[in-house]
Amino acid sequence: MADTPHELSGQPLLPNDRTQVAWFELLTQLMGAHSKADARDIYQKAQGYMAALHDSGLIDSADLKLMATTALRALNDALERLHAQRADKP
Repeated sequence: MADTPHELSGQPLLPNDRTQVAWFELLTQLMGAHSKADARDIYQKAQGYMAALHDSGLIDSADLKLMATTALRALNDALERLHAQRADKP
């Protein structure tokens, strides 16, 4: 899967629309988390989703690495945003 010509900006092309939509929904939830605890919980769900795709053979190790990197970046961005929001409150 990592060699498919349709990959965009480092994201793997997942096996079907259903898996792709579920992945983007997880990322969207993670980036929009309302608390640090929510962000961490959603990140754990994303890790489980990645593991399930990999264990079932739907993605290879290269795709897993891309997805893990993306999820970690989304978590870091969400935590930074939440930290900044907290610092802005009087």
